Amino acid sequence: MSSQRFPLGGGFYVPAVLSLITVVYLISAIQIGPPMKDGNMTASFFPMATAVIMLIALVCAMVQEVKRKKGMKTEEGTEQESSALFSKSYAGISLGAIGVVLLTAGYLLAFDMIGYIVSTFSYVLLLICRRMQVLSATPSMCR
Repeated sequence: MSSQRFPLGGGFYVPAVLSLITVVYLISAIQIGPPMKDGNMTASFFPMATAVIMLIALVCAMVQEVKRKKGMKTEEGTEQESSALFSKSYAGISLGAIGVVLLTAGYLLAFDMIGYIVSTFSYVLLLICRRMQVLSATPSMCR
C-alpha cells in the first residue's frame, strides 16, 4: 500500500461539509425526543430518518470521489480520453451537482407558489430527465 496522497476537490469536500451540517441536524433531532413512543412516530422520527439517509448518501459520495481520484491516478491514459467529456466543473464542483442544486432551489420556490403535488412531480420528473441525459452522454466504461 502506498502512502501516495490524492488531491481531492469539491467532489469530496462539499459532501464532507454537508455531512458535518447533517450531524448537527441529527443531534438536534435526537434532542427533540425518541423517534417512537407507544408504537407511534413522534416529531423526531422523520428528521432522524432523513439525517441518517443523508449521511449514508454523503459517505457514499465521498467514497466514490476517493475511488474516482485513485482511478484517475492509476489509469491516466484511458481516463484522460474519457475525462474530456466530464471535465466541466466550477471550483471543483461538477456542473451536474450545480444543476441539481439549482433544480432543488427551483423546487423550493415552486413549492410555495404551485403547491406540493405539482412541484414535487415536476422536480422528480426533471431529476429523472437529468439523470437520463447524463447516462446517455456517459461512455459505457463510466456507467
